[in-house]
Amino acid sequence: MDGGNDQSYCKDCRLVVTVVEQLNLVATIRDHAKEIFKKLEEAKLCPRGRNRDATYVACLHMACRKEGKPRTYAELAMVVRDARADATKKKKEIGRVVTLIKKHFGEEDGHVMCVGVVRAADYMVRFGSLLGLGKAERLDERLDVRRNPESIAAAIIYMLVQRAGAKTSTRDVLAVTNVAEVTIREACKERTQHAELLFSQE
Repeated sequence: MDGGNDQSYCKDCRLVVTVVEQLNLVATIRDHAKEIFKKLEEAKLCPRGRNRDATYVACLHMACRKEGKPRTYAELAMVVRDARADATKKKKEIGRVVTLIKKHFGEEDGHVMCVGVVRAADYMVRFGSLLGLGKAERLDERLDVRRNPESIAAAIIYMLVQRAGAKTSTRDVLAVTNVAEVTIREACKERTQHAELLFSQE
C-alpha cells in the first residue's frame, strides 16, 4: 500500500476496532476481521464513497465464525450506521458483502478460511447466559441443527423459559436473540416433538 492507502487502511482498522468494542468481541476476532478487510482492500473489493460499516461487520461475521463465536446478521446490523436503511436492508447489505467474501476466497459452502458450519448450539450458551439461564449450557450438546440456527436457538431458549416458569419475559427473549416472535413461535412448533430429548435431563 502507498502512503495514502496506508492512512485509509489505518482509519478503517480503527473503525473495525470501534465496532468490535460495541459488540464486546475478543481481540482474536478483531485481528482476524482486520486481516479479512485488508485482503478485500488489496483485491479492490471494498465499496467506495459510501458507508462502509456493512463491510466491517461482514468481516467480523466471518471472523466470529472462525473463532466459534458466531453473531447473527440482526445483531451485527445494530451497529451499522446508515440512517437511510432499516434493519432488513442492513442485514441484506451485510449478507451481500459476506457472499462477496466467500466468492473472493473461492468457497460458498460455509467453510471460508476453515470456517465451519454454524449450529444452533453455537448460539445457545450466549443467549442463555444473557438471560441468566444456566440450563442452556446443558442443552447445547444435544443440538445439531444447521437450518436457521439462530431461530432454532431462540425457540429452544423460549421453550426453556416457558417450562421453567422463569421470570424472564417473551420480550426479554426477543431482545436478546433479535429473532421475531412469529419466527420463534413457528420454530417452537417444529421443536415440540423433540421436547423430551431436549429437556429430559434438566
